[in-house]
Amino acid sequence: MKIDISYKLKKYIDIVEKQTGRKVLIEINEDLGVSGMSAAFVDHPTHLKIIFNKSFQNKDPEFEQSFAHEITHGLLIFGKGYFTPQTSESITNEELNFLGLICTLIDDIVVNKIIQQEGFEPFSSTYMGMLGKETKAFKNGDDIYREFPDIKFKSKFKIFRYVLAWGFLQYFDISGEQRNQLNEFVKTFETTYPVEFEESTKICNCMLKNSVFNSEGHEITFRYVIDLWGLNDKIVN
Repeated sequence: MKIDISYKLKKYIDIVEKQTGRKVLIEINEDLGVSGMSAAFVDHPTHLKIIFNKSFQNKDPEFEQSFAHEITHGLLIFGKGYFTPQTSESITNEELNFLGLICTLIDDIVVNKIIQQEGFEPFSSTYMGMLGKETKAFKNGDDIYREFPDIKFKSKFKIFRYVLAWGFLQYFDISGEQRNQLNEFVKTFETTYPVEFEESTKICNCMLKNSVFNSEGHEITFRYVIDLWGLNDKIVN
């Protein structure tokens, strides 16, 4: 696929390719398997493979931020030696979904911090809008997460949303109205979902004690959440 990209993104791709020893490989797909997903980093034996949804064009203002985000997942694994869990054959779909949330809530904090330092936005333009809808729903007593029928997954998803917002407040250069929105979200969450807040706090405290911005602290935190969520016997490495 041939795409037109900015000098900033090209320079960052060069950095990632040099640090990982892998070239970026792009694939277009009509369905990434998750509703609303526009891009994803996927495992490949020799390349940093990024899959883009067919409807997501490189002229989209979100394209370069998304591109930088996805290749940075590859940078963590192949350039910085970050921990990647290997699962047993007995793992269930439910457990895989839980593991996917763990990967996202920990890795995205690191990924988003790196791309912000490289001059990209740390989150998409829709993130703050969604955060505002969630905060409003908390205040009104509405179940904004009703799209998730599974109670266990819904609970873990709430934790994921809290930890990500907390991470932006804790580690990122964010000010003004955006910081106010993030603060309002976490404070309202704390009283709306006390059970999930308690578990979220355990994860956040682990991150503070063991920095996820280096491979050792990242692995300690990752394994802590794996244990917290009862997945130890499904990880083989």
